[in-house]
Amino acid sequence: KTETSVDDSKDTSSDKDEGKKPVFKSKVNNELPTLVENGTQTLENVAEFYLEYTKITKKVNPPSPSSYYSYYEAADGKTYIDICFSYKNLESSAVEADTVISGTLYYGEKYSYSGFSVIEEDNRGDFTYTNITDISPLTTEYLHYLFEIPEELESSSYSLIAEISI
Repeated sequence: KTETSVDDSKDTSSDKDEGKKPVFKSKVNNELPTLVENGTQTLENVAEFYLEYTKITKKVNPPSPSSYYSYYEAADGKTYIDICFSYKNLESSAVEADTVISGTLYYGEKYSYSGFSVIEEDNRGDFTYTNITDISPLTTEYLHYLFEIPEELESSSYSLIAEISI
C-alpha cells in the first residue's frame, strides 16, 4: 500500500487546461521503498511500476489523443485528480486491469473520496475501461486513477492525501 500526498498550493503549470499541477510527496509502509515520480519500483514476480505524474485538471485526456478518443470531464463545480502509473505485469499470466490499483483520497483528515481507474490504449491515444481489459505477462500499460473532487479543494490550505494500493 502506498500513501501519496498531493500538495496543490503551488501552481507550477503553464497549461491553462491542466489547472494546478500538484507537488507530489509520498510516504510508504514498510513493504515498499518511497515512491517518487518516474522512480521505478519492483514487486518481485508481480509487477514493475512507476508514478508518471499527478495533476489536478477539469478534463482528463489521454497523453497523445488520437483523432477519436475518450476523455473524462468533471461536472460543474468539480475537478479531477489524475494519478498516472506505468504498470508492467511480471506474473506468468494475464491480470485483470481493474484489480491492479485502488485508492481513497482524504481531504483535511476528515473527508474521503473514492475513485476509479481507466487504462490507456492505442499508443496512449485513448482510454478504455479497466473492468474489460487484461494486462498480459511482460506487458507495460498505463493506468490512471481518478478522483472527482469539489473545485474548492484546489485552493484550500488543507492537504489532499491519496492512499493508493497496487
